[in-house]
Amino acid sequence: MKVLLLIDTRNWTFPKKWYRKYKELSIDVKLLSFYNADYLQLDDYIRIKTWIPSHRLKMIGKLSEIKNKIKSFKPDIIHAIQVTRQGFLASLIDYHPMIVTAIGSDIFIEPKKSIIEKWIVQRCFKKADLVTSMAEHMTDYIKKNFKIDEKKLITFPWGCDTKIFNLENRKVNENEPIIITTRSMTNVLYNQELIINAIPEVLKHIPEAKFIFIGDGYLRTKYEKLCEKLKVKNSVKFLGWQTQEQIAEWLKKSMIFISVARSDGNNISLNEAMACGCFPICTDIPANRQWYNEPDSGFFVNPDNSEELAEKIIIAIKDKKLRKKAEEINCQTVSERGDWHKQALKMLEIYKKLKNGNWGQASSVHQ
Repeated sequence: MKVLLLIDTRNWTFPKKWYRKYKELSIDVKLLSFYNADYLQLDDYIRIKTWIPSHRLKMIGKLSEIKNKIKSFKPDIIHAIQVTRQGFLASLIDYHPMIVTAIGSDIFIEPKKSIIEKWIVQRCFKKADLVTSMAEHMTDYIKKNFKIDEKKLITFPWGCDTKIFNLENRKVNENEPIIITTRSMTNVLYNQELIINAIPEVLKHIPEAKFIFIGDGYLRTKYEKLCEKLKVKNSVKFLGWQTQEQIAEWLKKSMIFISVARSDGNNISLNEAMACGCFPICTDIPANRQWYNEPDSGFFVNPDNSEELAEKIIIAIKDKKLRKKAEEINCQTVSERGDWHKQALKMLEIYKKLKNGNWGQASSVHQ
């Protein structure tokens, strides 16, 4: 099986995740990139060099070269991850079979910016042989807002790497509870300010609590200044970007995981936290509701209410029995529905059915 992945290689987390697993499954995989990807073997990515700044102009300007390199590789499948950029490139290449995966903002936000953006999404869906979304609410949204043959649309959550994210060596200090978030600081939608505004109230009741922020972005400076203003900086650590292994190590020491994004696709960071035994406190949105129930396996909060967030953090810290029950339930959920290694095998089956022209039977392997 030969697979060409069209995926943004600038952030190595997801490209490396797909690449490693496919190599493990003996898939001949190549990634196409306009940027250096030195975390991959040199022979396993197709480097397209260009000084054109706009991502879509890069694609159009280098389309002939891209097509020639694809013709040389002769993949059995092209899989584009993200609709408005990589999916757009896949629609220009027009090579089949072709899969496009929607990840969140590419269907929820980008198409609302202009008629052109919506046209691009619609074009990708028309050209694709299969469209996958990462969550049921995304699939429902696509059906309601775009023209698509529902026979070629499935829900396919990726899940997390359970070889890295698991309960092995989990050790929580009950006397110094760690509350962690692993969302980036590149988008106001992730709403990290809400967490910081909740910290003073938590510290009034549990002064030993520590807050860990993993991730980075242009908003980090703003958040650090807010911590100084609220006089909580001594209880907060901003660790920047971390490897998957480092994130897992921190999650295994953390009591509570928080994700207060206003909108999300499939919250993989939530899957990772659940697999490591953290008690989740997340915004009450479909992306999170699909993974756990309140109160047995986590809490939900209003994305505009820092007082509610603080209250639920305090309750969770004080209720060890509740946290232990949630740990058991959530680890089982990840094992059944959110294990990347199991999902990758299902995706391989989908590839095989598409390659052989048997897509009519492929819907049985999703989720």
